[in-house]
Amino acid sequence: MASRLLWIGLCWLLCYPVASQPYVFLVRFTNKSNSPFSVSQPTQFLSQASLDRRSRQHISVTEEDLPVNPSYIDSCKAVGATVVYPLKWMNAVVVKADSSQWQQLQQFSFVRSAALMKARKGGLESSQHVQAIQYGYASRQNQMLGIPDLHTDGGKGQQVVMAFFDGGFSKANEMDVFASHFQENRILSTWDFVHQESNVYNDHEHGTQCFAVAAAYQPGLMIGPAYEASYHLLVTEDVSSESPLEELNWARAAEYSDSAGVDIISSSVGYYSFDTPSFNYQYSDMDGNTSLITQAADKAVSKGMLVVNSAGNEGLTSWYHIIAPADGDSVLAVGAVNALGNYVGFSSKGPSADGRIKPDVTAQGQGTYVADFNGVYPNNGTSYSCPLVSGLAAAVWSLDKQIPAVQLMNWIKQSASNSQSPDNLIGYGIPNYQRLKILMGNFESILLISHPGKISEIEVWLPKRYLEQTVNIKIRDARGRLIWQQSQKIQETIWKLPDTIVPGWYFMEISGVDPVFQTKLVLTE
Repeated sequence: MASRLLWIGLCWLLCYPVASQPYVFLVRFTNKSNSPFSVSQPTQFLSQASLDRRSRQHISVTEEDLPVNPSYIDSCKAVGATVVYPLKWMNAVVVKADSSQWQQLQQFSFVRSAALMKARKGGLESSQHVQAIQYGYASRQNQMLGIPDLHTDGGKGQQVVMAFFDGGFSKANEMDVFASHFQENRILSTWDFVHQESNVYNDHEHGTQCFAVAAAYQPGLMIGPAYEASYHLLVTEDVSSESPLEELNWARAAEYSDSAGVDIISSSVGYYSFDTPSFNYQYSDMDGNTSLITQAADKAVSKGMLVVNSAGNEGLTSWYHIIAPADGDSVLAVGAVNALGNYVGFSSKGPSADGRIKPDVTAQGQGTYVADFNGVYPNNGTSYSCPLVSGLAAAVWSLDKQIPAVQLMNWIKQSASNSQSPDNLIGYGIPNYQRLKILMGNFESILLISHPGKISEIEVWLPKRYLEQTVNIKIRDARGRLIWQQSQKIQETIWKLPDTIVPGWYFMEISGVDPVFQTKLVLTE
């Protein structure tokens, strides 16, 4: 079932619907004229938390933030159409209507278009040791990102608001791993945009699994990266069918998240193929601009939110590319590696259709431990690497909420293991908190990273204030004998050691700076 939560696609109306059958349309309006709402009074339609987030990042409230004109919505209702929900960023509404009502809607002067999104099935479509004990099954997947050190430094997601977009959160309200979230009233809201109801706990378990990867808290069993954040649990995916309507559900959930003051959207859904082939996307559509869901995701980022999305599980299929909205240039698309940090074949590949590196980063997506009402067990998919990265982002952001979302996204990419030579399998690689800490300017030590298979190459990270300074480097073996020394300016993070060096334990000293740094260095084959 998880595969259905990762991909789908879109095409416009190609024929008239059959009379008397119910259909779902996206009705776009021409303007927001004569609206009772005004950008000068944003508290009428945005929460104070949303306004505060924008203020911190110098983002203005504009006309596109205004709700859809209520008189236009009333006019749709007047012809007998059922309004499912409005989409203010698109200046549109999603409506249920028959063919007669659809024709009437198109007669309104303020209606720009009314495009088919979904038809009835059968019609046009078929629908470290102590830490390891504490983190339990999640130990390895957290350690890969440096989560234990991040928690030690106090970053646990507190004061950060996350929204999870998925196909359901079955029995999450009954599970011990989420008990603290409910007891502390950190489940801020739930809404099912598919069925238009608040109960999300009777749907699919996929969202429960993803939520647990990021937010579980049951010491000794499973702890996620962002277990002290606050959450909105939102159903956007219809697990019974695949249609472009789900893209609009996602867009509506993004608008809702904006209004509610959400900081991070963690989305383990994606689209390129639908039940109706005429709606399918082509690879050329994965250009960061074409799909409705990608447009909505990029718009969400422009409002100050960070959007983290699964890259897709199509690596071994004939499609094999990333899926929307992972193609967005503002979306942090997450691919999958195994427990050893190696690319796994099912993870969707880049580049985007316009040639950009995708995915952006990776995390453990093979053998990732998830939790649902069946217990804790390993599972596979970029669905699960995504919440690891969104959880990392939330925990890091909780250390400094003044960081703009786009800056945080860039730092996450710069901190990743493949940032020196990004590719279209793992992107910039696996993010690392210790590197992030340096980029944030909160690091007063030295971080050494050896690259397996490259004995004479190490990655050296020093506090920013030492850039461009000349330092003296000495390396001694385990017996204290000096085997190499050199003076060089700190400009690059990759340092070349003599080709004669062999695997083993060494001690490195960096002097010429205050304080003098001394650390152990392990070089392996």
